[in-house]
Amino acid sequence: MIKYIIRRMASIIPVIIGITVLIYFVMSFSPGDPATMMLGSAATPEAIDQLRSELGLDKPVLVQYLNYMKSLVKGDMGRSYITNNTVVSEIISRLPVTLKLAVLSIGLAVIIAIPIGIICGVKPNTLMDGLSMIFTLIGVSMPAFWLSLIMILIFSVSLKWLPAGGSDTMKHFLWLYGYYS
Repeated sequence: MIKYIIRRMASIIPVIIGITVLIYFVMSFSPGDPATMMLGSAATPEAIDQLRSELGLDKPVLVQYLNYMKSLVKGDMGRSYITNNTVVSEIISRLPVTLKLAVLSIGLAVIIAIPIGIICGVKPNTLMDGLSMIFTLIGVSMPAFWLSLIMILIFSVSLKWLPAGGSDTMKHFLWLYGYYS
């Protein structure tokens, strides 16, 4: 069993490398220049060329990717273009809210799913079983971002029961759960 787990874990490495290669090369062919976006359209061509050189964007795509992977292995994910903080510090600063959201999401899912699963298991082919199947299929099929927008329109804009955003109170986390689930 341990050998199986080790093999499965080792098979993750080529998959992650393949995904990073695919995403990196697709993004490199997308329109737009990161240096121009960072400096704005009013920037001089010299400033854009200097920033491209600082970021290594003047090198071939393969060299850029290898440099990216070297930095990533060292734990350097770069800097945020907006705040100029390191990406790692940006992730760490948002980790408490993310963990709270994850715990609340899992807790809510367990509180709802286990009783419904038990009821449907005890009484198969009943109205409750059919309704739970319909709601489950709708929930799995519907994009979370769309459902969240509809819920915000109904419960925040129309009914004014919940705040439209934030993470300060438990009411705010109801929206975060709907958006990220």
